Formats: sequence, C-alpha cells, structure tokens
Amino acid sequence: GRVACDANGTLTAAEFDFGMDHGGYSWGGDDKMTKPARFVFFPYMVPHAAGLVRVANTNHNFGVAYRSYGSPQAYTLSEALMDMLAEKAGIDPFEFRWRNIARPGDTNINSYPYRVYPMEEIMRKMKPFYERAMKEAREQDTPELRRGIGLAWGGFNVTRAGGYADNATVALELNPANPFTKFDTWQDVGQGGDIGSLMVTLEALKPLGVTPDDIRLGQNDTKLCPDSGMSAASRSHYMNGNATLIAAEKLMNAMRKPDGTYRTYDEMVKEGIPTKYEGIYETTATAGLCRLDPNTGIGDPTPAYTYALNLAEVEVNTKTGKTRVIR
Repeated sequence: GRVACDANGTLTAAEFDFGMDHGGYSWGGDDKMTKPARFVFFPYMVPHAAGLVRVANTNHNFGVAYRSYGSPQAYTLSEALMDMLAEKAGIDPFEFRWRNIARPGDTNINSYPYRVYPMEEIMRKMKPFYERAMKEAREQDTPELRRGIGLAWGGFNVTRAGGYADNATVALELNPANPFTKFDTWQDVGQGGDIGSLMVTLEALKPLGVTPDDIRLGQNDTKLCPDSGMSAASRSHYMNGNATLIAAEKLMNAMRKPDGTYRTYDEMVKEGIPTKYEGIYETTATAGLCRLDPNTGIGDPTPAYTYALNLAEVEVNTKTGKTRVIR
C-alpha cells in the first residue's frame, strides 16, 4: 500500500492491494473481500483511492470469520502507513490523524457519508491520555529499554453480511405479575445475549421507570419468540435494540392515559386494549443502502458503524527484543 499527503499534511491519495488465502472452502469469501475494501483508511477522508482485494481458495486450512474479520488486516496496513507518512511529513502522529479524520460532509473510502461523525470528540477525549503517555515515554526512555506510543483508529460495520436487507422482530408483553416479558432470539454464544437484551429493554422502557427486576426474558424458543435474526457481526445490539424501541413505543402508547400516566395490566384488560406488541426493524428503511460495486468499490451496505481509537504504551528491551505492553 501507498499513501500521499500535501505540504499541509492533508491526505491526497491512497493505493492498496490485499491478497487473502481462504483455504479449501468458500463460505464467507465474498463478504471477507469487502472488509478491507471498506475499512482501509477508516475513518479518514481520502479524496482519491485505488485498491484491489483478492481471495484465493487453496489446500490450506479453512479460513473462518472471527470478530471484525477483515478490518484488523486493513488497519494493520493503513494505520502503519499513517505513522510512516506522519514521520516523513515531520508531523506528530496524533496531529496528523486529527487533520485527516472525516468530518461532516466527508465521505468514506466507498464514496458514501459516514453514518455519524464522532471522530473529533473521540480524539479530544484521547488527547490528554496521549500527552501524558508521550511525556512518560520521553522521561523513561533509555537505550536499554526503549519506550514507544502507538495510535490506531478502528471500527466495523454493524449488522450481518448483506446488512442492506437485514431485519429483526421482538415482542414486549405487559403481565399481571412480573410487569414485562421480552420475547426475542438474541442467542447467547458467549457474548452476553441475555444481558444485551435486558439492557436495550430497560432503555426502551425508561419512561416507565422500570428496573431489571421488572423484566423477564423469554428467549430463543421458536414456539414463543419472533425471529430476531442471527447473533453475529455486531448486529444484535443494533437490530434487536431498534426493534425493542419500536415495540416499547407501541406498548407505551397503548398504556398511556390522556393525562400522561400509564394504565395497569388490569386497566388494559378492562378497556379491551392488547397487552402484547411486536416491533419489527428493517434496514431496508434506511435510505440508499446497497452492495459494494465489485469493480468500483462504491457502495453503502451497512446502516451503522462502530468507531474506536486505540492507544498503546510499549516498552522494548533492545538486548533481548522482548516487547511489553505497559498500558
């Protein structure tokens, strides 16, 4: 990969070429290929970019999808290039990134706007940590134990592969005893699907002043629960959460009296008002979502992104080569 900037340290162009050994099977190969093409130089503004991403099926072990698959490889390239170019331009690496993060109106590497622009605020929050780390590194750096500071932006798409056509359904029910039951299929595969479902429900029903004890979860029973979709690719919090907001709004609207207070279960039944409501969230409602064009790299297949700025403080023993991450 290569990247260029002008005399002011503003990025002007980038070029990259990714090759992936996918092993003997092809599951997920297409989606894996789009990840470097979407997250290299995320979340910067690069006005001109040319890239190629290739995948090969070989007789090696099958490659599977782990967390944020494809994006760590992209950041390993682009963040290293950002540091190298900052050094060449004689600009502090934090300042160099500050000058080049995308701001409202800027587009991503695929020529579409970032969904939200938290980059400046994230960097403002990180700056005092960076300055403290730099000060300590200079004070404690010795020829035998070198101290270094590393910065790296990161992020990932929210929703699964094909997020431009994703959907999730949940249900909320008002009960006579335990106040509320949440029905969904937020499968717990080690990530805490039960706690995730509980927290988005608490947030959705916040106007009612609910507590965790007020909510019972009915999860993953296909006889009782609507289909909330797969628990993968960072999608459940976003998809299930939005569906929960929709269901909660329906339920609270039904419970709300003209004076603004809320009906009890008995009052709902007495007035013949249903006590259970479904919420359906579909990404097709998000305008403009589409696949990446395989020839141009232009496209917008995800309704939301995550954003992260990482800082590492590192010590290297120059005699042994041993590296220690301090913080």
